[in-house]
Amino acid sequence: MKKSKMIRSAAISAVMLAGVCMANAQESVLMLMKDLPQQVQYNPALATSSRSYFVLPGLGGLSMSLENTAFCFEDMYVYDKKKDEWALNIDHLAKNFKQDNNVMHLGLDIPILATGVSLPKGAIFWSIANKSIMDVTLPKGILDLRYGNYDYDKQRPISHDLSDLGMNLMNYNELALGGHYDINENLSIGATVKYLSGLMAMHTDDLSLKMETKEQNGKYTMHVVSKGHINIAAPMTITEDKDGYVDDIDVAMEDALGFMTKNSGVAFDLGAKMTFLDKRLRVGVSVTDLGFINWKVDINRLDFDADFVYEGKDVSGYVTDVDKENEKDYWDEIGDELAKFKDMKSKSGESFKTKLTPKMIAFGQWEIKKWLNVGAVASLKFVNGNALAKTTANISLRPNHHFEFLFSTGMHPGANFGIGGGIQATAGPFQIVLASERASFNAKQSKGAQISLGINWLIGAGSNTKTTAEATATEMPQ
Repeated sequence: MKKSKMIRSAAISAVMLAGVCMANAQESVLMLMKDLPQQVQYNPALATSSRSYFVLPGLGGLSMSLENTAFCFEDMYVYDKKKDEWALNIDHLAKNFKQDNNVMHLGLDIPILATGVSLPKGAIFWSIANKSIMDVTLPKGILDLRYGNYDYDKQRPISHDLSDLGMNLMNYNELALGGHYDINENLSIGATVKYLSGLMAMHTDDLSLKMETKEQNGKYTMHVVSKGHINIAAPMTITEDKDGYVDDIDVAMEDALGFMTKNSGVAFDLGAKMTFLDKRLRVGVSVTDLGFINWKVDINRLDFDADFVYEGKDVSGYVTDVDKENEKDYWDEIGDELAKFKDMKSKSGESFKTKLTPKMIAFGQWEIKKWLNVGAVASLKFVNGNALAKTTANISLRPNHHFEFLFSTGMHPGANFGIGGGIQATAGPFQIVLASERASFNAKQSKGAQISLGINWLIGAGSNTKTTAEATATEMPQ
């Protein structure tokens, strides 16, 4: 691959990674605030007390997040007191890289338009958004590559198996229609149906990446096997070398932009909410993003199918690194041989399906005083077959009907302790929300970050909206 194309590909990858570093994952904070239209994203049985609402395009619930179970800054870097600097230490990272399957989940949720209308016994709502998901599974053995294929301390060969390496990346438009119904004054149920229109996707399937080192008659050989394939749905041009292997990939990003495509899918959200003790205690459960996308357009498949034995290269006749006869560096020859490990061929692929990232959420909130609430949220998210659990406790302060402050703390995926908080401010019909999760008292120990911004236009007063007199009566005592 030419250097300029490598730089361009790296730049595109960086832009995609930056754009994908956003996800709808603020349930520990937003879910327990009062009268937020965005709450229906976590549980469709929840609703605001306004008669209707309108979410401002692009800003009504913009969320950004990165979740990582594998490592934090202090796992990768060690402080050198003599040099007064942080230095990358792979051995230190490997020591803290404890799980067999480490997960990085990134995503982007950009609202385009959303609105809702209250009904006598419930509400209906609909929304349009663009979403991205990037799930990467990293096997712990990936760091063992730093040893090469021989352990000199224990005098034994080393084999590697990276077959658990996986990736699921997709960008799609979502059209959602939902509602909730009040069965009685203490029980509500809700559901959302989503039509999905896929724009781009990349999905690994049946990967087998192995390097086995064997000793025979005093010599070591390396058996290298890489099999499996990567499904890609994107407008792209693939160039091949003289042997028919993939040499370069050029994605036409401008051709991938669109709204409705033939890459269609469907997803569902289901939820329920109950209240007790004169509505001072409320609890709820939900499951979101149960669905998939069937990719049919611009499908390409990259196949890995390398199976060879590398017996090394006799360098006893070399005085320097240059073969005078062939005028070629023998290190280049070794590199060319081992490069077969990544050799892949392309072909027009068949349609394939990718799943969304489903999540189960349960919450409880108790109103101790009109201005003071305490609660808890537990969620379980499934990424590439791995279950990521999160449990948080929350406290909400509502000094008057204009402001609400919520503080959150708890355990996040990757056994990472995090704190969070949010503020809700109301000025006339406009509601502004800012929330953050997964922060740490020590940023170097954080394994992720999340932030959300929402600007809503609330129209009309519902049955639960405070009047001016009521608001004054419920202010926090001085």
